Amino acid sequence: MLGAIIGDIVGSRFEKNNHLSKDFQFIHQTCHFTDDTVTTLAVGQALVAADGDWERLAEETIYWLRAYGHLYPDCGFGRNFRKWLTAEDTKPYNSYGNGAAMRVCGCAAVAGSLEEARHLSYIVTAVTHNHPEGIKGAEAVTTAIYLARTGADKATIRKAMCAYYPLNFTLESIRGEYKFDVTCQGSVPQAIVAFLEATDFVDAIRNAISIGGDSDTIAAITGSIAEAFFGIPETLAAQAMMMLPAQMQQVVRDFDERFPLALAQTDATNEECLICKAPLEYLQEGVLMECAICHKQELSKTRCVNGHYVCNECHTQGLDSIFGVCLSATGTDPVAIVNEMMALPFCHMHGPEHHIMVGMALLTACHNAGADFELKAALREMKNRGSAVPGGSCGFWGACGAGLSTGMAVSILTETTPLSTDSFGLAQKMTARALSRIGEIGGPRCCKRDSYLSLEEATAFIREHLGLAIHHGDIVCHYAAKNNQCLGKRCPFNVANHQ
Repeated sequence: MLGAIIGDIVGSRFEKNNHLSKDFQFIHQTCHFTDDTVTTLAVGQALVAADGDWERLAEETIYWLRAYGHLYPDCGFGRNFRKWLTAEDTKPYNSYGNGAAMRVCGCAAVAGSLEEARHLSYIVTAVTHNHPEGIKGAEAVTTAIYLARTGADKATIRKAMCAYYPLNFTLESIRGEYKFDVTCQGSVPQAIVAFLEATDFVDAIRNAISIGGDSDTIAAITGSIAEAFFGIPETLAAQAMMMLPAQMQQVVRDFDERFPLALAQTDATNEECLICKAPLEYLQEGVLMECAICHKQELSKTRCVNGHYVCNECHTQGLDSIFGVCLSATGTDPVAIVNEMMALPFCHMHGPEHHIMVGMALLTACHNAGADFELKAALREMKNRGSAVPGGSCGFWGACGAGLSTGMAVSILTETTPLSTDSFGLAQKMTARALSRIGEIGGPRCCKRDSYLSLEEATAFIREHLGLAIHHGDIVCHYAAKNNQCLGKRCPFNVANHQ
């Protein structure tokens, strides 16, 4: 469901202020969810509530659409749907609006066959949009999603879509001439072509926005298909989730865990690039690159083999959620604390977030062990310092950011400045000890392994030099299957070394 939701959120600021270009900040502070998200979630809840008893699905769909409609009455519903929400009579109103097509992604996720997916889309659509064009729009989108979900290529999807609509145009040929159109027949074909011309999920949404029109709904439809075909970058998924109320976040998590949409993505290699999952490459010299998410341009030495670059800021979107982990923690084991952080949606297998998390886990454990300092202020300072260390510093600087993070934490604990005496040396020794241990194991880099090594050394160092009773239990890594460069038994934390 998140693909449709992201499309809705990104398109929200362009619905009444069209942007006829792919060049824009992807997630902006003025972005928000609209009726497209609300009705998508309502249909998802109806599918879950029916639990395979599809004779109940129409009744459940009416119930949940109205329930969500009353919860979020000002999210942008169309006039006829708004009337339906409060009418005593819940009969359909013969609509062929594109609201029929933007809310059906759950049908493709739940279904065990294309025939069943189409049947479900009919049921959830006909409760309101029972006009033949409304039914057709919903079925076309459901079909595209189901085919993408089950591994069909674009040629197969295009052929199937041509049975519903003529797709004899390109986005470039209609950009500037396409007008605002909320009908299925006037917006669903455009959303489908936006997906077909895309190179990845983000590109698909940019395509949808770039033609103008009913931007949020077109992007929601495109996003629902693109999610099934490309998958969604983890950092973008985490960023979008943070823009939803807690109740909506839980609905998305529960639905996606039970009915994962992108079955076609459950294969082979582990994700490295957050955009396309391709392996990363590291250059010897910095090159001007454009972030695939926020469009910012800056020098970098890191990109994927397909040319995608994600800046540090976008890579660590959602990082503020670790403040809650730290402020609610009561234990003195920094490894247990960092493991909680690593389990959060924003945290990737590798990335600069580890440069901050290690120090924050240490500060939290020390505070809980009796160190006298204001934890929240210390955590903020640790975030600021750790954010200054770029991804790839382990290879390019000869200094792993996780190791540097331990020195930063000791510096914050001891209020060290460049003019300090004894504590100045302590912070240097802490960093040197962590980096030396990382160097003993060698590469390739693993942000999880290097974080554990740093915390292992820091725990002993802080006990010895600061007298704080922090500790850690047996450290066992459970990320080996997600790391393309895992050292296996060479890693001291590998499961095989703890049996």
